Amino acid sequence: MRKPDQQLMNRYPAIADLEAKARRRLPNVAWEYLQSGTGNDGAMTRNREQLEKITFAPQFMQGKLQVDLTTQLFGTTYNAPFGIAPVGLTGLIWPKAELILAQTANTYGIPYSLSTVATQTPETVGPLVGNRGWFQLYPPADAAILKDLLQRARAAGFTTLLITADVPAPGRREKSKKAGLTIPPKITPRLAWEGITHPQWLWETLRAGLPHLRTVAPYSTDKDSKAIAEFARFRFRGDLDWDYIKHVRDLWSGPIILKGILHPQDALDAIAIGIDGIGVSNHGGRQFDGAPAAIDVLPDMAKAV
Repeated sequence: MRKPDQQLMNRYPAIADLEAKARRRLPNVAWEYLQSGTGNDGAMTRNREQLEKITFAPQFMQGKLQVDLTTQLFGTTYNAPFGIAPVGLTGLIWPKAELILAQTANTYGIPYSLSTVATQTPETVGPLVGNRGWFQLYPPADAAILKDLLQRARAAGFTTLLITADVPAPGRREKSKKAGLTIPPKITPRLAWEGITHPQWLWETLRAGLPHLRTVAPYSTDKDSKAIAEFARFRFRGDLDWDYIKHVRDLWSGPIILKGILHPQDALDAIAIGIDGIGVSNHGGRQFDGAPAAIDVLPDMAKAV
């Protein structure tokens, strides 16, 4: 282990310690966007509670321990069986966060997924992740935009496409609304005060500028940040069907993962049309509060496929 990594682990030995640090460092509007789910956080709570019920029965007396977390997926070797998931508007949480996360993922040999609604572009992030970059697609309704977006991701070096299927309509992020979040962020007396009381976040944000959707921006005729956000909201469709997924399959030559699947039949239908992987997910509990915990449906999904 590198010395800086050991120092970090000594200072923050648990994820909860990092969470507490982030809570102090971030203004409330960014914190609530980062950590809250949809509705009353029921789905997010179930995710955590059900995962905590999972246990492992170890077998001992196996001789010398040789730990190897190396994982192969779609012909690419990763140093661990996990990666960094796509998060929209990441720059609100911390300016240039996508660049930091992408570089870190590449350093440690794990996949990094860039969201369609990130605050950095594929062209900026792609060179930082080597051959481990995944591009998350919120499917646009316009065929020309879809084709161009995929071409941009491929040209930037992204190897795997991650199609999000579980956003037929925007989720109810009630805590974010109460915290005063708008997309794009709007400077209000409340936000100004939160910035003043979190000076490092404010300084970095002033240096980088307020976050906006840079990947989507070229497709909007109106370059105002609010107009771009509205364009993304209404032109990137949620009402997917299998014909659309087939079309994306025809356009993308690399591996495709369909993310947000919770029903075994959807998994079978996806495989039947050539989808390479299934992301068993309820969007981190941030989209549909009545969804089951992903870990609860995983056994049935595994049996089906």
